[in-house]
Amino acid sequence: MQPIVPKQVTAEEVAQQQKLLKDENIPYFQFHFSNYTGRMHCMEEAADLYQNFSKSGFGVDGSSIGFLSITASDLTVMPDPATFRIGNGPDGKFGYGWSFLHGLDNQPHPLCVRSAMRRVVEKANRMGFVPEMFGELEFYLFNRDGSYMDTASYTSLPPEDKGLIYRHRLGRMMLEAGVQPKRLHHECGPGQNEIELKFQPAMKNADDMLRGMWLAKLLADEMNLVCDFNPKPRLGIAGNGLHEHTILRNAEGRNLFSGPHEGLSDIGLQYIAGLLKYARDIAAVFAMSDQTFERLKPGFEAPIFAAWDFANRSAMVRVPKILPGTEDKTRIEFRAGDGSGSPHLLSVMILGAGLKGIEEHLTCPPRSAERDFDHVTKEEAAAMGIDMLPTTMPEAIEVLRNSAFCRELLGQPLVDALIRKKQAAMAGAAAPQKH
Repeated sequence: MQPIVPKQVTAEEVAQQQKLLKDENIPYFQFHFSNYTGRMHCMEEAADLYQNFSKSGFGVDGSSIGFLSITASDLTVMPDPATFRIGNGPDGKFGYGWSFLHGLDNQPHPLCVRSAMRRVVEKANRMGFVPEMFGELEFYLFNRDGSYMDTASYTSLPPEDKGLIYRHRLGRMMLEAGVQPKRLHHECGPGQNEIELKFQPAMKNADDMLRGMWLAKLLADEMNLVCDFNPKPRLGIAGNGLHEHTILRNAEGRNLFSGPHEGLSDIGLQYIAGLLKYARDIAAVFAMSDQTFERLKPGFEAPIFAAWDFANRSAMVRVPKILPGTEDKTRIEFRAGDGSGSPHLLSVMILGAGLKGIEEHLTCPPRSAERDFDHVTKEEAAAMGIDMLPTTMPEAIEVLRNSAFCRELLGQPLVDALIRKKQAAMAGAAAPQKH
C-alpha cells in the first residue's frame, strides 16, 4: 500500500491567515495547547504577530504546566496553522488555534501530546492509511450544592430531563468552535449527558474532544452548574466513559475495515487484535485517577475484559452491526477509555495499538458472541484466554513500567512522567484530609 503524504499549510496560506486577522480588525490570537494530563492551556498574543509566531514560535514557562523544572523552564509554543479559526467572544472577534510544544533544542518536546498524536498519524500515513476517529463525551451535571441536575435516565425527555437547553446551547458553542456534534442525549445516570461527535481526521478528533470538554465546563459554569467528566463521580451510578471509534481509509477514501469476514476485512480483524493484545497498556496510560478502577467494574456497561463482539456493549471492543449497504460505515469502537487523563494520549494508544496489530499481522481471536461480560468471572475469562484490564493504580503503574509498547509509542520520558503523575495521585489520595 502506497504511503500517504498529507497536505501541508504553506507560507502563502499563513500570510493569508495574517491578512484575514488584520482585515477583520482582530486584536488577539489564542494559542491553545495541552499538557500530558489532558489539561488545556492558552496563551493570548497580539494578532499582528501571528505570522512571525507561526515561523519561530514563542516561549512560555514550562515549569508552571508540569513540563520542566524551574531552573530550565523555557518551553516553545509552535503554532499549528492547519487549526486556524476565527471565533466570536463576549467582547468581539478573536483568532485561535492549536499548537505543538518544543524544547530548548527546538525539537518536539517529549511530553507534547499533540506531537505524540502526530507521530502515530504519520505512521498510519506511511502504512497507506488515513485514520478517522470520533469520541463520545459523557459527563454529569451537578447543581452547585452537589445535587444532581435531574433524576432522568437514558434518552429521557423533559420535564424529567433538565439538560435539554444546556445540550442545545453546548451544541451551538461547539459548532461555532469547529467541533461537530452528531448526537446529543441524556445518558443512564441522573444528571448524566452525552455529546457524540462526528468522524474527523484523528488529530482533529483528539483536539475536538479536549476543546469540547472545555466548552462543556465553560457553559456549565455560566449556567451555575458543575460539569464533571471524571470516570466515577459517585458510587452506585453509571460512570463516564470516553469511547472512541475508528475507521482506516485509503487515499481514495475507501473504508479498509470493510470485508468478507462477517463484514470485516483482514485489516479490520488485525486492528481489533492489536486493541485486544495491548488493552492493558492502553488502560495503563489513560487511567489517571482511582475513579477509573471504580468505573471498570461489572454492572455499568464498563468493560473490564479484553474481548470483542458485534453490537455487544459489554465487550471492550465493539463493532456496530454491519448491515447490507452500510459497509462504508464499518467502524471499530474501543469502550474502556475515560477522560481522567489526556484525550490525545488515549487516541494515540488506541490508534497505535490497532496499527501495531496490522503491522504484526496478528490473528484476531474468535469474537465472544453475545456473551454478557457483566456476568463473567475473572476465572472464566482466563479459561477463555481473555485478559483482564488493570484493576488498581499500582497494577496500572506496573504495566506501564514494563511496557515495551508504551515506550516505543510514547517515548521513555513521557512514560516516566505518567508514572510520576500516577504515583503522586496515589500519594494524594492516601494523605489524611484536613477538616
